[in-house]
Amino acid sequence: LFLEFAKKEKSFIWYPFFLIIFDQGLRKSEALGLQWAYIDFSQNTLNINRERLGAAEKGPNKGLIITDDTKNPSGTRSLPMTKRVKKALLTLRNQVIKEFGFLPETDDHEAFPIRDRTVNGASHRIEKRASLPHITVHDGRHTFAARTRQAGIPLEDIKDFLGHKDVSTTQVYAHISPEVKKRAMNQIENY
Repeated sequence: LFLEFAKKEKSFIWYPFFLIIFDQGLRKSEALGLQWAYIDFSQNTLNINRERLGAAEKGPNKGLIITDDTKNPSGTRSLPMTKRVKKALLTLRNQVIKEFGFLPETDDHEAFPIRDRTVNGASHRIEKRASLPHITVHDGRHTFAARTRQAGIPLEDIKDFLGHKDVSTTQVYAHISPEVKKRAMNQIENY
């Protein structure tokens, strides 16, 4: 429901932005740090190797976007895109080209040139319009982890998707649902 209402936003950037968090499990900072040069449509991959830390508030770099390496070395990863993420990013790319006449593909052009506070505001606005309870942006990442667990993906693989250093961190997100317990019990029964 959240994603359906994100599609109805005035700005076309919100649906693909939130979709990559829900469908790919990216951290907000990783989504903000994603650059066009890191999206490989021919290989169908998102290459996560930077994250946006924010904007400098003071000094000579005031207002400039600050990016850095991922949170930890395991955060640097290549993820196959879901079909709907690829479609949404291709649509976004075409809209950017239509609006600006070109697609900035250098290492310093983000796919989502938006501010951190703007993301939180858009998330809050979408949840209100959809009449949903409060949803943090990070809840999309949690949803991804829970859905992959429900799909039967091993925790070790979920760890790699999420870019966690240790599987114990993944266990916090990928709690076992009644559906997973039932499937596990069926496996025991079948054995």
